Amino acid sequence: MHKTVRVLETPKYLRDVKHLNQRQIDESLRALTRLKFALSTGQHIPGLRMKALQNFPGVLELSCSGSIRLTFTYAPPSEPDEVVVRLLRVGDHEILKQAQL
Repeated sequence: MHKTVRVLETPKYLRDVKHLNQRQIDESLRALTRLKFALSTGQHIPGLRMKALQNFPGVLELSCSGSIRLTFTYAPPSEPDEVVVRLLRVGDHEILKQAQL
């Protein structure tokens, strides 16, 4: 059974995107597309690297490339069979060290 995946972009995420170059934007969008596919189908996607972020309960890190990371949380769904992803930050490893995700 497929699930609907809804993506919410926080103001910090949108601000971070403005500081990325086109290659970094493309890498993050490609990783996000793969994440959405995995969540909607329940399939394991080889190479999709995602893990819980230490010291930030409920926050996950998605590796977009060797240097670009995207952080997100799951938000409560408003429909059955829906997954809601809230994008928090995107950028290099420095975003993982900041207390304000």
